[in-house]
Amino acid sequence: MDKDESLFKPEQEPPVIHSRFAESRDARLQFMNNKRMKLESEVKREKKLRKKEREDILKEIESDRRAKEGKSQTYGDNASSVAIPTTSTAPGGQNDACLIQIRLPDARNLRHEFSSEQKINDILVFVKSNLSIPSGKTLSLLQPFPRKEFDPEDPSSIKELGFCPKMSLVARFVDEG
Repeated sequence: MDKDESLFKPEQEPPVIHSRFAESRDARLQFMNNKRMKLESEVKREKKLRKKEREDILKEIESDRRAKEGKSQTYGDNASSVAIPTTSTAPGGQNDACLIQIRLPDARNLRHEFSSEQKINDILVFVKSNLSIPSGKTLSLLQPFPRKEFDPEDPSSIKELGFCPKMSLVARFVDEG
């Protein structure tokens, strides 16, 4: 027993065993940590790049929007629309102008500012000047909701008809007869 006791004494710590497995495990952990750190930095870089690209796109959209607004004020919204003048206000705070939008049978939109004292027939004349009417047809204006068709011979002003300050109408072809 003396030999066994001499090999291992309780007051002494057992010798540290170094193995290739422990060293390779440490090396593997270090490699994985380095790889994780590289991936994290790459993700951060890509995130910054996407954020910058998004900001650039938003700036481009904003500049396009400003350019389009400047164009629409000068030339109209598109080739099939008429430019929209600003509505003016009388000194008493009442609108003396009515902005009317008319949907044509060919799916175009016309926008025009009329004096509040003009009649429904004046709107029809304006629409006819911007539209070719087939033979055997007449033009009629109606309010979509609540549905109401307007008589072109109505002596009421468009202000009295409730068109001011804005109104949307639909123009349609009606068979003569």
